[in-house]
Amino acid sequence: MLNALEEFDVPATFFVLGQRAEANPDYVRRIVDEGHDIANHTYSHPNLADLTVDEMEQEINQADAVIENIVGFRPRLFRPPFGSISEEDVVRLGEMNNVAIGWDVDPNDWQEIPADEVSERVIADTTAGSIILLHDASTA
Repeated sequence: MLNALEEFDVPATFFVLGQRAEANPDYVRRIVDEGHDIANHTYSHPNLADLTVDEMEQEINQADAVIENIVGFRPRLFRPPFGSISEEDVVRLGEMNNVAIGWDVDPNDWQEIPADEVSERVIADTTAGSIILLHDASTA
């Protein structure tokens, strides 16, 4: 993914899981070194609807600490797993100096559909300013 972004001079924001960042610190450093933004996607990818506000805060803080340890700063942007976030969570995020980010293009790459189908969906649904949701676990 990073090679393609570099080839076409496309900036991106990577919302990383703390667990995956811990396992792949060199990749996380490369994201930042190549000029992309790094952001928080929780530590372990729970559905926030199943957590208390305190548990959500712990997930975010744990991921922030991992990311900061790797790249030297705490991210401000946050993407809730599954896009699930309550008004109470949004308020708490603001108090934590974080901003929740959603998306408007979801090619459902997590379903492990062929790469050409993912590409077709992205191209068909993207407009200027779109936020495209893609997953690193996909084989697409």
